Parts: sequence; structure tokens; C-alpha cells
Amino acid sequence: TFYTQQDSTFGKFHSDTLILNKKVITNYYSISHGYPDRLNDSTDVEELLWTDKEGLVAYKFKSGIWWTKAAANIGIAASGAGR
Repeated sequence: TFYTQQDSTFGKFHSDTLILNKKVITNYYSISHGYPDRLNDSTDVEELLWTDKEGLVAYKFKSGIWWTKAAANIGIAASGAGR
């Protein structure tokens, strides 16, 4: 379970640019775990990154490793095949 001590605002807003795992993240909110002393396992999540456009885009494990959302492949398949 992810706990935070932040108020009703959705984390702290950042207008800078991060590059994590070759993913460019701008205009994001960072939400840190409210009780970092309770994180014991290297796979416990200690920070989330969220954007208005993409939602959850990244999170950081206690081990320091970042998971990042894969880029959406929004393309239109060639139409007319099989006609």
C-alpha cells in the first residue's frame, strides 16, 4: 500500500524535464511515500510520477531503479488490406 502525508493536492508539480529510461517527462507531479521508514523491500515503491496527459508515467523502487511507462504506439494501421 502506498501512503502519503501530502494534502489533497496531487503531489508536487514540476515544470522541468526528466529523462528516465529514455522517456522524456515534463510538467509532472511527484508523489513521495509518506512513510519512507516503512519501506523495507528493494521492490517497495517510494515515489510516483504522474502527468495530466498520460497519468502514471514512472515510479521509483526503494532500490533506486525506475519503472517507466512505455511510449504509446498510436498509429493507424494501413486500411484496405484484403479488399
